[in-house]
Amino acid sequence: MRNIGFELIANMALPVLPGHTYSICILLNGQRLSSSIGKDVYPTGGLILPDRRITATGRIHHQSTDPSGFTDFQAGVCQLVSSPSVRPKTIHVQLTLPRGVTLSPIYRSISLHLIIIKTGHRKRIPLYLDGQSVQELSPEQLLIDLSLILLKHLDQTNSGVKK
Repeated sequence: MRNIGFELIANMALPVLPGHTYSICILLNGQRLSSSIGKDVYPTGGLILPDRRITATGRIHHQSTDPSGFTDFQAGVCQLVSSPSVRPKTIHVQLTLPRGVTLSPIYRSISLHLIIIKTGHRKRIPLYLDGQSVQELSPEQLLIDLSLILLKHLDQTNSGVKK
């Protein structure tokens, strides 16, 4: 594995209130990749429509204010981050939600896309979440275990993983 990123995508319309902040980061073998931290701050109210990005790894983005009122939001694309060339034993994505926001059931609310470079182009791979892969660390923090599905997928795509 060389360069990876993740994008959190809305599966249904997600209301956003002024000050809502979503953040995401990658943990390999329990260690946070500091360059993977992504944060999106929404200063005004609006909606994140289905199939739009909520947040993404590798960059901090403060949404601009739309003077016309109600806004249709989408976070910017992820920045790919370097990861160790040795295959990790565990891969987790940590997601921090705004206070009071719940994404339950998770598989209906959001999807997570893995972004990799394959044959010189960005490839977006939807990862299907289930309740067993998501651990609630606190009401605002979720830990998504992608170890089984992602490591198998990366082995199959032959994207630089060393066994």
